[in-house]
Amino acid sequence: MADNHAVTKEDLQNTKADLLNALDNIVAQLTKLVQATKADLTAEMDHRFAESRNEMERRFAESRDEMNKGFRRADRQRQEMQGQIEGMQGQIHELRSKLDGGLDDIKAHAEKISEKYYNKLVTVVDGQVAIFSRLDLEQKTLGTLQDQLRTDHDESNKTNGVEIGNLKERVTKLEEEVFAEPTE
Repeated sequence: MADNHAVTKEDLQNTKADLLNALDNIVAQLTKLVQATKADLTAEMDHRFAESRNEMERRFAESRDEMNKGFRRADRQRQEMQGQIEGMQGQIHELRSKLDGGLDDIKAHAEKISEKYYNKLVTVVDGQVAIFSRLDLEQKTLGTLQDQLRTDHDESNKTNGVEIGNLKERVTKLEEEVFAEPTE
């Protein structure tokens, strides 16, 4: 500076250069911060999506395993029922031969046995209908969960986009304030 403390053109140029360097440093730091924030948000979104996908796959596997158990149980019951039907057919054949002889008490006994096996059959079929109803409900619940996960993921993407947009606006305002022409 000059001896009379007056600001020279060279001083102004040096101050301007210092301000530009400081501004470049601020912009570089803000750029790094935006990139780091973007990377953190991306990593968090990826992590949440992976958790959601893993949960959905786990529930799907549980539902599939439960359905498989239900089908195996139904198949065992069908096989047992087939054995019971074969046994019942043998008893019916035996009863028919006795009925052909005209024994009324055998006829009553056959009706009791038929009703007993019919009730068992109805009970087994009702149980299978309940299993299939529960499996259908679980499948619908899984679909609802998948829709909710998809909605949550979409909302997360929208929110992150707004936050990045707000950060860009703040950087623009900061640049305008730093680069504003001084009023004389």
